Amino acid sequence: MVGLVIFLLIGSSLHGVLCSTFQVSLVQTVRVLRGSCVTVPCSFDIPSKYEGNLNEQCEAKWVDEDKRNPQLTDTNAVTGDLTKKNCTTTFSNMQPDHSNTYYFRLDCSSSLRETFTTAAVTLTVTDDLPSPTLTPSTLEVNDGDSVNLTCSAPVPCPSHPPNLTWTPTLGYSQETLQENQDRTLVKTSVLNFNASYLHDGESISCTSVYKKQDGSADASFSTTANILCRSCGQFEISLPQTVQVLRGSCVTVPCSFDLKRKYEQYLNGGCRALWVYRDSRDPRLTDTNPVTGNLTEKNCTTTFSNMQRHHANTYNLRLDCNGLKYTFTTASVKIEVKEHFPPPTLTVSILEGKEGDWVNLTCSAPSPCLTHPPTLTWTPKMGDIMETMQMSPNKSTAKTSVLSFIATNLHHRQNISCTATYKMGNGNSDSSLTTSLKNEILFRPRILPSSSCIKTTSQINCSCEIVGNPPILQWFFNEQPVNQSGKVYTISDSLNDTYLRSIITVNQLQDSNLSSLLCFSINSLGSDSKQLFINSPQISADNQVPPRILPSSSCIQTTNQINCSCEIVGNPPMLQWFFNGKPVNQSENFVITDSLNGTYLRSTITVNQPQERNLSSLFCFSFNSLGSDSKQLFINSPQIIAENRVPPRILPSSSCIKTTNQINCSCETVGNPPILQWLFNGQPVSQSKVFVITDSLNGTYLRSTITVNQLQERNVSSLVCFSFNSLGSDSKQLFIKSPQVLAENRGKGQISVFISTTVILLVVVCVLLFVIRFQKTYHDPPYNIFGGKRTKVQNTSEDDISIQTIESIMQMGSLNDDVDDLL
Repeated sequence: MVGLVIFLLIGSSLHGVLCSTFQVSLVQTVRVLRGSCVTVPCSFDIPSKYEGNLNEQCEAKWVDEDKRNPQLTDTNAVTGDLTKKNCTTTFSNMQPDHSNTYYFRLDCSSSLRETFTTAAVTLTVTDDLPSPTLTPSTLEVNDGDSVNLTCSAPVPCPSHPPNLTWTPTLGYSQETLQENQDRTLVKTSVLNFNASYLHDGESISCTSVYKKQDGSADASFSTTANILCRSCGQFEISLPQTVQVLRGSCVTVPCSFDLKRKYEQYLNGGCRALWVYRDSRDPRLTDTNPVTGNLTEKNCTTTFSNMQRHHANTYNLRLDCNGLKYTFTTASVKIEVKEHFPPPTLTVSILEGKEGDWVNLTCSAPSPCLTHPPTLTWTPKMGDIMETMQMSPNKSTAKTSVLSFIATNLHHRQNISCTATYKMGNGNSDSSLTTSLKNEILFRPRILPSSSCIKTTSQINCSCEIVGNPPILQWFFNEQPVNQSGKVYTISDSLNDTYLRSIITVNQLQDSNLSSLLCFSINSLGSDSKQLFINSPQISADNQVPPRILPSSSCIQTTNQINCSCEIVGNPPMLQWFFNGKPVNQSENFVITDSLNGTYLRSTITVNQPQERNLSSLFCFSFNSLGSDSKQLFINSPQIIAENRVPPRILPSSSCIKTTNQINCSCETVGNPPILQWLFNGQPVSQSKVFVITDSLNGTYLRSTITVNQLQERNVSSLVCFSFNSLGSDSKQLFIKSPQVLAENRGKGQISVFISTTVILLVVVCVLLFVIRFQKTYHDPPYNIFGGKRTKVQNTSEDDISIQTIESIMQMGSLNDDVDDLL
């Protein structure tokens, strides 16, 4: 029914104010069933002066547009109490010719006859009424839920309301009559039941039945809703999209399914799994002797034997049980029959192993048939082997074999192969497929015994042969690195994978004060060296001792100076001062004096005019070939509490850009405090025309950039960024030119080889320098090894420190750090 149009009285709504016009309230449209009754809600109001004319003789008449002749007189109309202004009327046995628009007319006497034209009602007689309304319209439930379903149907005639029935009757129902805002009526029935998995997928309907007054058949109208149980299971299947099988072999199709719980009662020993085409129910692959899993456990995994080319197709699973026959169409499997499989897949746990590392090689081959997996064989057989079966997310299966062994130099580029052998059915020969790889193994260098020298009057000819991965070699002539051929020496190298042979010829020997010729080889795993020629006394390796800075090292600060002393014991003892992270040499601002007595070295430094200098730190660093030690002797600003100190770490963003005439490198380090030193061809770098260095410090972050100019005139071997403080050190080889290591031997991990190379070379140079001159320490004045200008110090007998005392101090605690700890 259409909403009611209510015409309010014009005038005041305050209590006691009288009405001055004729008004009526009617519904606009009413649908009525043919042969049935209908009630038209109606109320009216009249001017107050006519109130006395309302009595029991008043009649309600319904007229059409001519507003004179009464209509619907044959419908046995029954009207409410007009004296109470209730004109609600019930018409019986309505027929199609009663369909029209009607006005209410009040007929009381000659003094009160009025047709209310402000509103009219349109009656439509029809054979159909609206179907009942179900709320909610979609019934989604869980197993065990308490469900309320409401059915509502219009009531055109309150004296003959419709009967509401539920099909099926799932629970109890309760009926009520409700009045709408327009005073029409609705009958409702609320059904309450507990949802069960048995209801899943079922339909429930509500039917409204209207009795006729003309003797014709009752009219009924229905509405249906489907019950969906979210927790009661669904028809689902899990299948791989594609499986591949060798012709003549077997294949296993992994399969599992689920179904609505109410159908689980049909899963029994009589069920069959049929494999069909999507649009057919005829079983296929019946000639492959299919073997299926336990269907009562919803396992439809099936193995097919002796697969041939004509079996290649796409298949769906059809479940065939007593009381349940269902084809799963949400997923299908495509079976591909192949003549050959791809070779096994070989993967290695690390792209580039190191000597001593555990290396895991994994061989993986598809295993289409679980009952006949391939046999995986390693050649050569070495290490431990573990085999497993694995299933990928796409349901395909593979057999894997993991070969584990400890890497040695013998494994470098050794050909390792994995062979997958498939057994074929019906007497066919086996199918074998092989994959090989050569693993890269990094191992420490070793100088071969064949390395030697031949000396003539004017020349020394030496050859040094090493094996290592990578093989890196450096010659040292009189404790200085030799980087290129020249008039004095000629170098030629021969590289063959991990073998390197270098020949050096030293000319004009009579003009050279030749003390020693050293072959030194290094990479990230270790180093080796050999003294091929020596012309002066040596320090026996058995007598060498790592350095240790004594606790007596300290500083005294005055207004204009800082005076610090650093005392070390070691054999040989070597020492370098660092001021604000830079190496310090003798100058007007820095006065350095050294006092050497055997294995004891005392170095004092005076920093002048500190008020004019941005002094942050003064650092004493001691090292030799056996280890190193360091001590922060002075720190000004910002203050660093010991527990807040952090060892330095060079960031991965450090890198170089090379042009024709320049190398531009940046090194970024974090530490507390951050101290950084550039090393060029093994030597510390200071600001100059050739080297332009700029630093940017922000708390614990330091970024240093260096530009190497006149590159074409320089023999650039290496550029190293070295960062350290009292807690540790870090280094990175940012540029290296020669010798080259092939990229395939290095990989990304090879960068670390060059990070430490030049720093260790610098250490070795210093060791050799002291070794050669050790015998002179009781005759020549001591000097700072790294100092540019040497300051002689005369030792007096009362200042001498006995060797016995020093040896006892050394026994109190020696450092066992190797050179790698410095790096």
